[in-house]
Amino acid sequence: MRTAMARGLMLGVTGGLIAGAFEAITMIGSDPVGRNGLLEAAVYALVIDALALTVLSALIALPISAVLHRLISRGSEQLTFALQVAAAIALSILLVGVVWTFPPPVSRREIESAGQSLAPFGLAAGAAGLAAFFVVRPNADRLMRAMARLTVVAVGGAVALALVLPIQVLAQADQPQTTRPGVDTIDMSVFSDDPLGDLRSALESLSAGAQAGGRPNVLLITVDEMRADYLGACGNEWIQTPAMDLLAQHAALACLTYPSQPQTNPDFASLFTSTYPATNGVRIHTVDRLAPSWDTWAKVMARNGYQTAGVIPWPAMDPVFSGLNQGFQAYQAFVLNEPAVLQNPITETAGAMYRRIIHEVALGGLAENAMGVRAQAEEDIDGEADVSAAATIEWLAKDARQPFFLWSHFFDPHYPFKPPSPWDHLYSAEQNHTGRYTGDMSFVIDIWRGVFFPTPSDVDFLRAEYASEISYSDAYVGQLLAYMARQGLLQNTIVILTSDNGQGLGERSDSWDHGQSWFYGDNLYDIDTRVPLIILDPRNGGRGQTISVPVQHVDVMPTVLDLLGIPIPAQAQGRSLVPLLQGSESGSDRFAITTLSDDRMTSIASPDGWKLIVNRRTGENELYNLRQDPGEWSNMAAGNPDMVGALQARLDAWARATEHRPLLSR
Repeated sequence: MRTAMARGLMLGVTGGLIAGAFEAITMIGSDPVGRNGLLEAAVYALVIDALALTVLSALIALPISAVLHRLISRGSEQLTFALQVAAAIALSILLVGVVWTFPPPVSRREIESAGQSLAPFGLAAGAAGLAAFFVVRPNADRLMRAMARLTVVAVGGAVALALVLPIQVLAQADQPQTTRPGVDTIDMSVFSDDPLGDLRSALESLSAGAQAGGRPNVLLITVDEMRADYLGACGNEWIQTPAMDLLAQHAALACLTYPSQPQTNPDFASLFTSTYPATNGVRIHTVDRLAPSWDTWAKVMARNGYQTAGVIPWPAMDPVFSGLNQGFQAYQAFVLNEPAVLQNPITETAGAMYRRIIHEVALGGLAENAMGVRAQAEEDIDGEADVSAAATIEWLAKDARQPFFLWSHFFDPHYPFKPPSPWDHLYSAEQNHTGRYTGDMSFVIDIWRGVFFPTPSDVDFLRAEYASEISYSDAYVGQLLAYMARQGLLQNTIVILTSDNGQGLGERSDSWDHGQSWFYGDNLYDIDTRVPLIILDPRNGGRGQTISVPVQHVDVMPTVLDLLGIPIPAQAQGRSLVPLLQGSESGSDRFAITTLSDDRMTSIASPDGWKLIVNRRTGENELYNLRQDPGEWSNMAAGNPDMVGALQARLDAWARATEHRPLLSR
């Protein structure tokens, strides 16, 4: 029995390595988008597939051996061996079929509809296993003698494979991590009764050329998933955002700002390095991490004498998920309902590895769909605006030394949409809701899966809840800025406020029967991508300005460094906006380019209001005039071939200049 199991283990290791090598090669060959995590994912595929087939083959050996030894006394060892070889070959082919049929990331809807695609592999596995049985059985004695010598090697190989992932976890857990002071330690009494009054007074007292002393501080505020058209300063007339609107009145405002990619970590990697995702390699949120070789914004600031700190409310920005901590001397997380597994460096690193495996490895994606661990985690973990604001204020009060570069992230407009009281009843749709939708993450998942179809009342309620989350964030952005105003810090701080991406809320469909009409990351329409950018430089006297041409997040870091007189790193692919702010440039040659994570779609927005979306998968072009058609409903590509050609030529020139391989290879 032990001999049979050992042979099963050996056959499983061999077949699993072959299947894993197939998946690894397929993964690298079919995804040429310059991803940081691709080689690591290929190793995961090799290890996971080999281990899975090893365990399965060894377990199958037990019943085969037990049954045959009971039923057949003579020749059962040879028959057992032949059946084991046949089973191992069949399982290897089935695993290749799974890899081929379910390339990750895979949704449950795709799994349910892919049975017919897997059927040919099942037939091939059965035929190959049967053929192997008849070939192996007559030669079983000779093959068994040869394989006996390999059993020890196979066992050692299985043990080595089993140690690969734990060793990697321990190695990565030893790297710098996020500190977690604890949400319960935050003093929530730091807020003003009249934050807007404090902020207004400080902004109106700014005078051109004035400076409180020393080099200006820099405060970067990012509000998650806040689309531009939900901000009053960018034209919205029904959502309450008084603090951000007030800041925009005294600052430079760009409502045509585009992320490099509409996902959080890829866009922030671009924001902090001034490089596009295909250059820095961060393509998949929480899967790819920024490599330490990049000269990040925080590194540049620290090198030039600035104290650097980041306050984050979400584990996805932790080093093991993002690499965004590079250059920050303090990197603090304040997360509500965070499980203990994410607070320990070793288990959090294991969790990050799990995230990469379920996204990259076919067996990992299938297991995740069966268990639903990630959905439950996203349901429970939260970051709230009052905590982010109070934690940032606490850092300013206790730890800040001037000059400083401080990043404060506000998470709340991110789904699930469940604003706290009293922000949950700001808008009429919240008060009159009669549908099933409650804002829970389970509904978000079901919309994605195409199994929950919201009613018109649900849709109105969802949009109102999202708006309430923005209003909630605005209130505490105002509290943070008001505190800085009261302490005299605002008068000597350059403030940048923006978001990582927009948020589709079903606008592209009136039937709401599929997930592509929702949320972000799948389309490049303005609702999914366009965000606000506010830049307050107190030295210009609080003079409001409007930037009316498209700008990009890769432009932000060069802009602030230019304002400070700090040399811009040679890696930067963005352009400083200072010439626009000073009026020495019209912006007529500025374009904003956004890509999806797999580069199947790319958009380019022009300074004269045109926007082209190129779909590499279908070959379709979509051309919109945003000034006449801000909702992007009327595709004008067929009637404007010259404009399509001009924007396509500009896109090609950008691809050559940035060495963007996926677009160059089309």
